[in-house]
Amino acid sequence: MFSNVVTSSTEATFPTEATFPTFVEVESTSLPWTATKKPAVADEDVDVYDENWVPRNGSGKQKSCNVIRGEIERFLATKEMTQTAFLKEIGCNSNSYGRFMKLKGPHNGYQNGVYWGGARFLEMRKQKAKEEKAAAKKDGSLKRKSSE
Repeated sequence: MFSNVVTSSTEATFPTEATFPTFVEVESTSLPWTATKKPAVADEDVDVYDENWVPRNGSGKQKSCNVIRGEIERFLATKEMTQTAFLKEIGCNSNSYGRFMKLKGPHNGYQNGVYWGGARFLEMRKQKAKEEKAAAKKDGSLKRKSSE
Protein backbone atom coordinates (compact mmCIF):
# COMPACT_ATOMS: atom_id res chain seq x y z
CA MET A 1 0.00 0.00 0.00
CA PHE A 2 2.72 2.53 0.97
CA SER A 3 5.67 1.52 -1.16
CA ASN A 4 7.61 4.80 -0.79
CA VAL A 5 7.77 4.73 3.00
CA VAL A 6 11.08 3.80 4.63
CA THR A 7 10.48 1.15 7.25
CA SER A 8 13.83 1.27 8.94
CA SER A 9 14.74 4.43 10.82
CA THR A 10 18.47 3.54 10.83
CA GLU A 11 18.72 3.85 7.07
CA ALA A 12 17.90 7.56 7.01
CA THR A 13 20.49 9.60 5.14
CA PHE A 14 21.34 13.21 5.68
CA PRO A 15 22.75 15.55 3.04
CA THR A 16 26.50 16.06 3.26
CA GLU A 17 26.33 19.77 2.44
CA ALA A 18 24.17 22.32 4.14
CA THR A 19 21.07 23.01 2.08
CA PHE A 20 19.94 26.00 4.07
CA PRO A 21 18.91 29.05 2.08
CA THR A 22 21.65 31.59 1.63
CA PHE A 23 20.99 35.23 2.36
CA VAL A 24 22.13 37.96 0.07
CA GLU A 25 23.48 41.05 1.72
CA VAL A 26 21.59 44.11 0.58
CA GLU A 27 22.86 47.64 0.88
CA SER A 28 20.70 49.63 3.23
CA THR A 29 20.38 52.47 0.73
CA SER A 30 18.49 50.25 -1.71
CA LEU A 31 15.63 49.66 0.72
CA PRO A 32 12.84 52.20 0.27
CA TRP A 33 12.25 52.77 3.97
CA THR A 34 15.93 53.40 4.69
CA ALA A 35 16.68 55.59 1.71
CA THR A 36 17.50 59.10 2.72
CA LYS A 37 15.46 61.50 0.68
CA LYS A 38 15.51 65.22 0.99
CA PRO A 39 12.04 66.16 2.22
CA ALA A 40 10.02 68.28 -0.14
CA VAL A 41 9.65 71.85 1.04
CA ALA A 42 7.17 74.46 -0.02
CA ASP A 43 9.58 76.22 -2.40
CA GLU A 44 10.22 73.17 -4.57
CA ASP A 45 7.95 71.76 -7.23
CA VAL A 46 6.43 68.54 -5.94
CA ASP A 47 4.93 65.79 -8.06
CA VAL A 48 1.52 65.38 -6.45
CA TYR A 49 0.69 62.51 -8.81
CA ASP A 50 3.45 60.36 -7.31
CA GLU A 51 2.00 57.44 -5.33
CA ASN A 52 4.42 58.10 -2.47
CA TRP A 53 3.50 61.79 -2.26
CA VAL A 54 2.87 63.13 1.23
CA PRO A 55 1.61 66.65 1.98
CA ARG A 56 4.42 68.53 3.70
CA ASN A 57 4.71 71.87 5.41
CA GLY A 58 7.54 74.37 4.93
CA SER A 59 9.91 72.53 7.27
CA GLY A 60 9.45 69.21 5.45
CA LYS A 61 7.23 67.52 8.02
CA GLN A 62 3.95 65.89 7.07
CA LYS A 63 0.96 68.21 7.40
CA SER A 64 -1.37 67.17 10.17
CA CYS A 65 -5.04 66.47 9.66
CA ASN A 66 -5.92 69.64 11.57
CA VAL A 67 -3.90 71.71 9.10
CA ILE A 68 -5.63 70.11 6.11
CA ARG A 69 -9.04 70.58 7.75
CA GLY A 70 -8.29 74.27 8.23
CA GLU A 71 -7.07 74.68 4.65
CA ILE A 72 -10.22 72.99 3.32
CA GLU A 73 -12.46 75.18 5.49
CA ARG A 74 -10.65 78.35 4.37
CA PHE A 75 -10.86 77.31 0.72
CA LEU A 76 -14.58 76.55 0.90
CA ALA A 77 -15.18 79.85 2.75
CA THR A 78 -13.92 81.74 -0.30
CA LYS A 79 -16.98 80.47 -2.24
CA GLU A 80 -14.67 79.82 -5.19
CA MET A 81 -16.17 76.34 -5.40
CA THR A 82 -19.11 74.66 -3.71
CA GLN A 83 -18.57 71.83 -1.27
CA THR A 84 -20.25 69.41 -3.69
CA ALA A 85 -17.98 70.44 -6.57
CA PHE A 86 -14.94 70.20 -4.28
CA LEU A 87 -15.88 66.67 -3.21
CA LYS A 88 -16.47 65.64 -6.81
CA GLU A 89 -13.06 67.06 -7.75
CA ILE A 90 -11.22 65.11 -5.02
CA GLY A 91 -13.24 61.93 -5.57
CA CYS A 92 -14.90 61.66 -2.16
CA ASN A 93 -18.48 61.71 -0.96
CA SER A 94 -20.19 63.87 1.62
CA ASN A 95 -20.21 61.12 4.25
CA SER A 96 -16.41 60.86 4.16
CA TYR A 97 -16.14 64.65 4.23
CA GLY A 98 -18.44 64.93 7.24
CA ARG A 99 -16.61 62.18 9.09
CA PHE A 100 -13.21 63.74 8.38
CA MET A 101 -14.26 67.23 9.42
CA LYS A 102 -15.82 65.96 12.67
CA LEU A 103 -12.66 64.18 13.80
CA LYS A 104 -10.61 65.89 16.48
CA GLY A 105 -6.88 65.89 16.96
CA PRO A 106 -3.90 66.39 14.71
CA HIS A 107 -3.48 62.72 13.79
CA ASN A 108 -7.07 61.54 13.44
CA GLY A 109 -8.01 61.19 9.81
CA TYR A 110 -4.89 60.17 7.89
CA GLN A 111 -6.78 57.11 6.66
CA ASN A 112 -9.63 59.19 5.25
CA GLY A 113 -9.71 59.90 1.52
CA VAL A 114 -10.67 63.53 2.12
CA TYR A 115 -7.28 64.11 3.78
CA TRP A 116 -5.34 62.78 0.80
CA GLY A 117 -7.64 64.10 -1.93
CA GLY A 118 -8.02 67.52 -0.31
CA ALA A 119 -4.29 67.86 0.36
CA ARG A 120 -3.49 66.89 -3.24
CA PHE A 121 -6.12 69.31 -4.61
CA LEU A 122 -4.87 72.19 -2.47
CA GLU A 123 -1.23 71.50 -3.39
CA MET A 124 -2.06 71.45 -7.11
CA ARG A 125 -3.97 74.70 -6.67
CA LYS A 126 -0.98 76.25 -4.90
CA GLN A 127 1.38 75.12 -7.68
CA LYS A 128 -0.94 76.51 -10.35
CA ALA A 129 -1.12 79.87 -8.56
CA LYS A 130 2.68 79.92 -8.29
CA GLU A 131 3.02 79.24 -12.04
CA GLU A 132 0.49 81.96 -12.89
CA LYS A 133 2.31 84.41 -10.64
CA ALA A 134 5.65 83.58 -12.27
CA ALA A 135 4.12 83.98 -15.74
CA ALA A 136 2.55 87.31 -14.76
CA LYS A 137 5.84 88.49 -13.31
CA LYS A 138 7.64 87.51 -16.50
CA ASP A 139 5.02 89.24 -18.69
CA GLY A 140 5.00 92.28 -16.42
CA SER A 141 8.78 92.63 -16.56
CA LEU A 142 8.70 92.41 -20.35
CA LYS A 143 6.03 95.13 -20.55
CA ARG A 144 8.08 97.45 -18.36
CA LYS A 145 11.14 97.02 -20.52
CA SER A 146 9.22 97.77 -23.70
CA SER A 147 7.54 100.87 -22.23
CA GLU A 148 10.78 102.41 -20.99
